[in-house]
Amino acid sequence: MRSLGVFTIGTFFLALVSLGVKPTSGIEGKLELQNFQRSHNDSISDLIFLLDSSGSLWYYDPVSHKSKIGFDDEKAFVNSLLSFIRISMPATRVSVAVFGTDATLDINYVSNPNVQNHKCNFKKSFGGLKFRSGLTNMHDAFQYAYDIIFGTLSGGKRPNKLAKTAVFVLTDGMWNRGGDPYPIAKQLKDEDIEIFSIGVTNGVNMGVMRQLATDNSHAFHYNDFTQFRELANYLRGDPYERDWELGQPKSLCGSCDNMAECACGLLSGEYKCSCPKGYYGSGYISDCHECPISTYKDFTGYAKSCIPCPANSRHSRKGSISRGDCKCLEGYEGNPAGYVECTIRSCDQFPVPPHGILKGGTCNREYQSTCELICVTGYELSGNGRRTCVINDLGIAAWSGSDVQCNKIVCPLIEVTNANPPTGTCTKPDLSYLTTCTFKCWSGYILQGNPVRQCQQDKTWSGTINTCEPVMCPKLNSISLSQVTPPECVTQESRFDTRCVFECPKGYLFKGTIDKSTLRFCQKDGTWTGEHKPCADSEPPVITCPKNIRANNSLHQPHAVITWVEPAHSDNSIGIDPLAEVTVTSSYKSGQKFLIGTYTVQYTVMDKAGLTDRCSFTVEVIDNEAPYYTSCPQDILVEVTQSSARVNWDRPEFLDNSNKTPIVTSNKSPGETFYIGEVFVNYVSNDQSGNVNDSCAFKVHLKAKACPSYAPPINGALACYATGGSNKVCSVSCNEKFDFAFSPAFSYICATGTWGAIPPSPRPMPWPDCSVRYTPGMARMAMIPQFFYYSGDCNSKEAQDQIKQNFIDLLNQAFLPGDICRNDADCNIGNVVVYCGATDAAKRRRRRSVREVSIKVDYVAQEKPSAGSQRPQTVSQLEQMLDNDARPLLDAQAKAIDWSPLRSSTDLEYDSYSITTAEAYCSDAGAVVGKCDSLETDCDGLSKPHSLCQCNQASGSIEKCIRCPAGTYYDSLQEKCIRCSPGTYQNQEGRFECYDCPEGTWTLGDDSKNFTSCRAKCIPGYVSPSGLAKCYPCSNGTYASGLMNTNCTTCPVGTTTILPAAGGREECGMKCAPGTYSGNGVEPCIPCAKGSYQVAIGALACIECTAQKSTYGPGADAADMCVGKMDQLDRAVFSASRMRHCREYEQLFLNFSLNCI
Repeated sequence: MRSLGVFTIGTFFLALVSLGVKPTSGIEGKLELQNFQRSHNDSISDLIFLLDSSGSLWYYDPVSHKSKIGFDDEKAFVNSLLSFIRISMPATRVSVAVFGTDATLDINYVSNPNVQNHKCNFKKSFGGLKFRSGLTNMHDAFQYAYDIIFGTLSGGKRPNKLAKTAVFVLTDGMWNRGGDPYPIAKQLKDEDIEIFSIGVTNGVNMGVMRQLATDNSHAFHYNDFTQFRELANYLRGDPYERDWELGQPKSLCGSCDNMAECACGLLSGEYKCSCPKGYYGSGYISDCHECPISTYKDFTGYAKSCIPCPANSRHSRKGSISRGDCKCLEGYEGNPAGYVECTIRSCDQFPVPPHGILKGGTCNREYQSTCELICVTGYELSGNGRRTCVINDLGIAAWSGSDVQCNKIVCPLIEVTNANPPTGTCTKPDLSYLTTCTFKCWSGYILQGNPVRQCQQDKTWSGTINTCEPVMCPKLNSISLSQVTPPECVTQESRFDTRCVFECPKGYLFKGTIDKSTLRFCQKDGTWTGEHKPCADSEPPVITCPKNIRANNSLHQPHAVITWVEPAHSDNSIGIDPLAEVTVTSSYKSGQKFLIGTYTVQYTVMDKAGLTDRCSFTVEVIDNEAPYYTSCPQDILVEVTQSSARVNWDRPEFLDNSNKTPIVTSNKSPGETFYIGEVFVNYVSNDQSGNVNDSCAFKVHLKAKACPSYAPPINGALACYATGGSNKVCSVSCNEKFDFAFSPAFSYICATGTWGAIPPSPRPMPWPDCSVRYTPGMARMAMIPQFFYYSGDCNSKEAQDQIKQNFIDLLNQAFLPGDICRNDADCNIGNVVVYCGATDAAKRRRRRSVREVSIKVDYVAQEKPSAGSQRPQTVSQLEQMLDNDARPLLDAQAKAIDWSPLRSSTDLEYDSYSITTAEAYCSDAGAVVGKCDSLETDCDGLSKPHSLCQCNQASGSIEKCIRCPAGTYYDSLQEKCIRCSPGTYQNQEGRFECYDCPEGTWTLGDDSKNFTSCRAKCIPGYVSPSGLAKCYPCSNGTYASGLMNTNCTTCPVGTTTILPAAGGREECGMKCAPGTYSGNGVEPCIPCAKGSYQVAIGALACIECTAQKSTYGPGADAADMCVGKMDQLDRAVFSASRMRHCREYEQLFLNFSLNCI
């Protein structure tokens, strides 16, 4: 289908034939409609149609040979006419009056403005009009037209100056009812209302039609409306409408897409789903599509496709809603938005310079056209003659490149040395195309080449190059290594006056002279002066050694593999003499192993002439690795019955990477006498380089053998005193209200793990309890009661002081051994321990229903050191003795005691026991931790916050006595001693904090004693049960990475380590194969250097060849691969036929480069 484009509101389209004119063709009718369109363009119209429906409209159609009704043709005409007119309230309004016997106003949109008065409703209403027949009342029809425009029905009509108003009357020109219509028609015409009269049927009264019409040009007759209808449809084409009355109920359109609206086509009069601007399609569900690139749709309405951009324009937007998006293509100009056509641009006339012509004669000047300029013969272009019409940066159509000229072809000037004249004799001074030049030589020279030469089109001269050749001497023989000036002396003949200078390179002189250069002169007879002499080397080579090298030994090795950059050497022959030979020898080789020590490495360089130079440097291998032990004793615990004992152990074994026995010293030796207590044994190992290992240390602890623990006498007390730590002396006493069940010994001594009486006597054990009833004279110690009885409660301080003093007085009696209480400093109540026994059942019931039996151990030390004494000298040593002796003994005995006798005799029930450190004696000189004023404390847990109830002030009355032992600290919030956390320590008592261990050390364990000092962490390659010193190296095939390892890890299957103390998995590997080595004996391995070999696997170094032998190359794996050096070959073989046999010898001695050239 074809589209005529855009037609605005109010435009009329008619295809009519004037009276007396035959029906026009479709093309002629199209021109008439277009002319009518231009005359009524952009107008808003009110159209009134008066349709004849009388019986006179029947007529015979000669084409179809049938009778037809003219009323149908009238409707066809109106539909055809209105197919290009938009009927809507703001555009064209239409009224239709049908007249027959009577006139009726069937459609009146002109007087009744309403948004629903649009083409679709009109089409429906107009289509429903029926032929009525009857008389012809044209008068009343015109009366309706007048009333609509000026009369009673004109209230809703737009003013005529705003809306162009026209009346169309379609009839056969006859009436027979209602009177003459002409007067009313005249009134309308007098008011400038246009009236068109259309004659219908074959019998039309055109006189009446012209009288009714505005003028003759408005009166038409068309006997067959079929052609008119076809023409209208042809002009309108596909109902491609741009004006739609939107907002119609969707029920009128069917199933519209969510994007679409239901609209009435103001031209077609059909309801259609209308896609929005920028979208095309039927508007039905899923049929609104975005306008593709280079198309647009600037209205909301039905469209099968979007409007393409005008020719030679496009855009890149999808869903365009404006023609203005279309832009002219590059090389085109116009304005699609303003309906200005895009036309191709053209460049100016192609510039043709003088002596130039266009290739092909002419060329197109339009955009992208290419023209080529060529020059006439004898001329050449100054640039590129091929140029294209393009759009430049300024947007102007212009030819690419730049203007060129046709320049005259000129050949280069020819100058011939020794010619007369040198430039020859030429026909044109400018040497332009077709110039000829003639050449002649001076006397004594011979002309070579063409004597006459001509300048050609390619700017070259015809013929061959001209030269004037002088008389020549033969070329000289070159002198090896020398440089000749000019070099042509030895490559070509020379002129008779040529001077040739031969000069030896630096460090060379002509043989047999002291001259470095010599002159040869070509004489006029064609011979040379002077004689031929070779250059001889006179300068020795130079060698520069690297700086002295200091390096540490390889891990666990007595040596280090030392490498260095080979000394730089130079010789004047290198780069000058192609057969130069410079030999470098050395006392040691880079990459070999050097034992710990200092070495001098000397290099000697000798050139082919036998001239030499020497240099040297030192290699110092420093042993920075301390000896290591393969065994170190664990802590030794010996239980003895005496105060001393000899202790033996296996001496630690120390090794050193130097393979030399290290010096080992210790503060103690196996077999020495040790006394009860703890002694740390330290072993120190030194190697010859001064490296020290002092990490082997262990503790020897002599512990006195404990006697059986017997309970204190019931209703009495047990007082004990340790003599030198191994012998404990005790005595028993009774409350003065009780007496012994049987006579005890004066005292009891614990020796060799058993109790004995002092003085010796067969006394039964355990000692007797104290009883209310006793046999007078039998059990009572009446002779010396002051030693065996006390008054008061045993647990009171007063009673305990009395018991202690009685015991000290007893020990000083003559009938007891004098060495028990050795001196006044030790023999005091501070070193006496009192254990209170249980009271009998009756007394216990009187005091309280539940009793706890407490054993309190107090130590008071007064230092009075004596020479050679091993007895405790400090409070911490005494407390250590308590932990070592009393606590284990009490713990063991408490578990072993049969408590049933106690239950039967005392009626006490055994519940549980605990062994704790008693609170220190409260005094400012003692272990006072907390001070506060008890009157101000008022700590009941409710009235004050806990933080205000802490008794840890610097002053005040003593309220709390806690002496936190070493390895712990006092936590003021918890108000108790807390063990130091791992990695911290505290070596003093009664402290409030612990200290971080120094770098590389740590603390670990469950016992606070482990936190009194820090021990070194085991480094990679070493382990111990705790991860702390003492540490032992991992054996071959295992490794330990990181710090504080407790065990070694086995290398992965198929790998191992050659050296002990491997510090990571990366040191595990396949053993180095024969002919290779590495610093740790495993891969990655290095081939043995040339001149060395290795037969073993897992080697740490290679073995040097002996007796001036070497290997063919690196990687030798057997001693017999060391052979005589190639220097021993007969060099005559190479000098006689070097080029012929060199390659053969290279193949014979594999991997030995002879530098064949």
